[in-house]
Amino acid sequence: MEKIPAASAMEWSIDLEKGLRSKSPGKCIEAILEIGSRLEWWNRESRISVAEYKIFHLIPGEDKLFANAILLRLADAFRVGDKRIKTCIVKVFREELKSRRRRSGRKVEDGILSKKKLENYLEILRRVKVVFDEGDVEERALALYLFGCWADFAKDSADVRYVILSSVVSDDVLEVKAALFAAGRFCELANDFASVLMEMLTNRLTSCETSMALKLVGGRALANMCCSLSLANRAYETGLKLLLDSSEENFSAVMLVSLTKLASCWTLLIPQQIELLFSYLAKYRATQIEVTTLTCLQFLFARGVCPCPASRDMVQNFFDMLNQSKFPPAVLRQVLKVLHKMLSYNLPTLPSSEMFMVFSTFLKFIENVNQSSIMSERLVAARVLVNILCKFLGRPKLEHDETAFTLAYQAISFIMDRISELVNSIVTRHTFLVNGLKTTKKGLLDGDQANEELEREVTSLLRSIFYLVENHSDISGLVLDRVGIFLEHLVSTLCRDVSIEKDNFLNYELSECGEEYKTANILKLVFSVTRIIVTCLENPEVEHAETAKVLNSLKLLIDYVCKSTPIGSSTYTIYLLLLHFHSACKCIWRQINPIVYLDDNYTPFYAGSFLHDNTFIAEFGKKMFGGRDNWSSYKAGKRAALQGLWSNAAFIFERLTKMAVSNSSYVWLKTLNLFSHSESQIEYFGIINVKDSLSEAGEEITPKNNLYNYVEILVRAYDGVHLAEKMLKMSAPGLSFTFQRWFLALRAKFLEILVDLSTLLGAVSFLEDSSSCGPEKMTVLVPSMIPLERYRFLVDSLASVSSQLKKLADEFDLLATSFVGMDRKSTRILLCLSAGCSLLAFSTGLFLSIPYLHVSENSVTKCLDGSEGHHRGVLIQDLFERLSLVDSETSKHLWMLLKVYGKSKSCFLSKSGNQAAGLYYEASSIVKLFKYAVSEIVGLQNEARIFCSDETKSQISSHGLKLLLSIIWKWMQIPFRCPDYFFQVRDNVFSELFSMNENGENFDGMSVSLGSHLSLNLCLKLKNMPPSLHLQLSKLYCILSCTVPSPHGKNIEKSWLNSEEWDTDDILALNHKLMRYATGSSTPNAMQDRTNAGSRWTEEYVCFRLNERGQGFSTCLLDVSAFPPGNYKIKWHSCWIDDEGSYGSLLPMNAGPNFAIENSSNSRTMQTEVS
Repeated sequence: MEKIPAASAMEWSIDLEKGLRSKSPGKCIEAILEIGSRLEWWNRESRISVAEYKIFHLIPGEDKLFANAILLRLADAFRVGDKRIKTCIVKVFREELKSRRRRSGRKVEDGILSKKKLENYLEILRRVKVVFDEGDVEERALALYLFGCWADFAKDSADVRYVILSSVVSDDVLEVKAALFAAGRFCELANDFASVLMEMLTNRLTSCETSMALKLVGGRALANMCCSLSLANRAYETGLKLLLDSSEENFSAVMLVSLTKLASCWTLLIPQQIELLFSYLAKYRATQIEVTTLTCLQFLFARGVCPCPASRDMVQNFFDMLNQSKFPPAVLRQVLKVLHKMLSYNLPTLPSSEMFMVFSTFLKFIENVNQSSIMSERLVAARVLVNILCKFLGRPKLEHDETAFTLAYQAISFIMDRISELVNSIVTRHTFLVNGLKTTKKGLLDGDQANEELEREVTSLLRSIFYLVENHSDISGLVLDRVGIFLEHLVSTLCRDVSIEKDNFLNYELSECGEEYKTANILKLVFSVTRIIVTCLENPEVEHAETAKVLNSLKLLIDYVCKSTPIGSSTYTIYLLLLHFHSACKCIWRQINPIVYLDDNYTPFYAGSFLHDNTFIAEFGKKMFGGRDNWSSYKAGKRAALQGLWSNAAFIFERLTKMAVSNSSYVWLKTLNLFSHSESQIEYFGIINVKDSLSEAGEEITPKNNLYNYVEILVRAYDGVHLAEKMLKMSAPGLSFTFQRWFLALRAKFLEILVDLSTLLGAVSFLEDSSSCGPEKMTVLVPSMIPLERYRFLVDSLASVSSQLKKLADEFDLLATSFVGMDRKSTRILLCLSAGCSLLAFSTGLFLSIPYLHVSENSVTKCLDGSEGHHRGVLIQDLFERLSLVDSETSKHLWMLLKVYGKSKSCFLSKSGNQAAGLYYEASSIVKLFKYAVSEIVGLQNEARIFCSDETKSQISSHGLKLLLSIIWKWMQIPFRCPDYFFQVRDNVFSELFSMNENGENFDGMSVSLGSHLSLNLCLKLKNMPPSLHLQLSKLYCILSCTVPSPHGKNIEKSWLNSEEWDTDDILALNHKLMRYATGSSTPNAMQDRTNAGSRWTEEYVCFRLNERGQGFSTCLLDVSAFPPGNYKIKWHSCWIDDEGSYGSLLPMNAGPNFAIENSSNSRTMQTEVS
């Protein structure tokens, strides 16, 4: 816990006094600069809460006392010091003023420089006025600047006002400039002063005797006359008259800026100012006025004060003026910025018809700019086009309104045509180069600078396309169509370049022409295109009619690159290219062959040609190690894990583990090796006789046609993941690798549950055909064929598994929200895993509702936490909240089930898992599996209600078990990808709680009297907080809970993060309650009975405001008056809410405090030693 500024004020005052009295050269200046940064911090955190007073043992008024002392010392140093010291003091307070204005604008704060905090402000002003009265012009200017910085408490001083107004009419430019600075600050706070200054400025600016230098200073001061509308209107009219009467270009530019600033403060002045700026833009060409006008327009649009509603005519007139001018490079970039701001603000609000016409005109202007010979201008134009298109695509879409997609197709076509044109130019230039017209060889193709610029432009344009697809997946089909045309063009261009037929393209040998360096740029180009294709195909809504054609063209180029490029530095890029292509193929085949098949002939796509692709990838993986570029190999292994190619990842990490030179790198690589190897065991789940192409021993995966053999595979996978988590935990104890250890632990727990579930189902099933595998070929024994005790055991076990899966889904949700700064894809993968666990929990739990299973109703009720119906309601509502925004049809079925079993009050009312069904192929498969499972279970329940015979119910129960087995089997076919955040090994943001009693003493280990309340002063501190995070997190919340322990309960002393086992029951429950409270979905009760434990408990919720050091302070009154004597522990958990209202959990760094309750006869409060 760090001290707050008020707690350090006395120390700062002493340090300043020592520095000012020091005889060492420069020590005085150093002390002033140091106190300057401290004053800025203090001014930002000048408000002190009750908790801060008590924690830091502050006396009320102590902060004011030392603030006055510091300001008096600085004022005295300004009075007696030389000009160097005076200048340094002015610099300190001007920087403080800038910092304050950036934070709160013109708003007056209750900082340490406010009038109510400085009781001796008159003495401070008096000492500075002495310098003004006795000093030279430069010293008077410095004193005026200081008065301006202290306007908050100097504005009411008559002497200071007189000093400033008298200096305004001075003939010295330096003094007038300083006086107008101070006067501008006074005008923001005092209307009467502003009126007087306005009269003086008007007379000064209209006087013929005023020099141009003074007019420029006075013109800038007009921008400060905005404290009231009447004054601002008067200043605007005066400035406009001066502008129209002036022929001086510099003065006109200053007045345009001042009038723009005035207009930005009052909406009524904006239309007039926009009209004025347009008129000047049309009137003045290639002058300073034109640049200033564009700057003013950009300023207005950037501040969001453009006149509204916008009209097509206004935008069209602006384009007409632009098309009539030939802008120099600097002005053209300014024009593009203005266009960007204006269109971003206006066009999304236009009707679709007008928007289409305006965008078409804008696209024509971009095409004209694209003819520029300067690459930076073309790139800026392309970025503006993409940003504007994102604005269009982001606005709410009306039904049957295809305007946004039409505009998107135009823009994408324009960019892709430009890329084709550039690629054609590159190939053409290369042909001249290899024919001997140039002999140098540098860069990717050659030392020709023009070629390098073209390549950079192509890369930038492709990056823009990738940005569009990544942020707006609904245009994936449009992009894929244009990319396919581009690939065909590229193949044709390369065929024409080497004078071969397209059918013989792959037979072309590069060595024939000696162009070994030619494919380097093609490699880079195809890699970028492959990334785009993969991202497009991750959208399950993409039409796949033409996709195979695109993939075939891409395969031609990849084969060409692989055959043409010699082994060297580009091997890593080729390897990544193959991984991307493999991922693209997986995406498209997941759509052509959906994961949810209802027929009996479903075969996973891995068994086809993709195993050949995997072997091809493996060959390059082995070649990659020949260059001894271990870092590139590591990145390739990471990429393989991110795409779910676990065999490739295992091969790479196994090789790298043998090359590790330090213990830390060995442990990390060994963990990755164990994890990847374990996942590779189930990568080809359900495939017969699949050879592991990466295994040097040439081992084969040959599972037998029995469910028990697949259980063995799952057991081996579980052992490997568990060993990886254990190794990482033992080598990096404490808080290191928190995410990695937690993720591995959850993955191992899921595999363990899957083993148990598969074992249970395998005990009541057998294969009909020994030559086939899969649930469709399985026969499940009907309940009447199974002994009653065995069937009861099966039902009880399934109920337990359902509860475990539901808890695991909640843990994955918690994991996804507990790490600040996690990337969006990692969050989606975690929420996808959570959704999968919820689906399996639902399927297992709802299977128990089949009527025949009443044979074990009592056991089920006992196992399911109080009520069978309650548990099913929890499962249904959890799944409903995940699907409500994704699949309306399935949600209706779930809602009907929810009416049958009742809505659970213990579920989250706002489920972040809604995002789990993001548009990528794993989530698409899960949604299909959701639909399949829900519809089948509802169908079985309907059949059970219709058919009443025991034999029919027994058959339905058998079908239910087979359905559950089928759902598990299909779930295992969905590829598992590692989240990118798994490879982020930096420290996570944790929260640490400090608790003090009323006297500011550490509360841990203290005792209180029986029947008392706990009055706590709390400090919540974030550890490892990134810079500026406090600006994003608006509030922190904390829950404190204390329970009377059960006689048979266990008291865990360690924090859950530091415990031997990751028992997250308490933190899940606390996070559940805290999320409901922080999001406003529930109102906490002070004290209730816990029905499932029979114990009394109390809890309180606390809100913290985070300061820039990552600390928040608050107080809490915990009611333990009904608790019996004994020893207790306070459990706690915290969370954050950002500016957008998003919720995130904060992992606790320490355990809560312990305390004791004693009888009144022998009670005493004491401080015990804390181990």
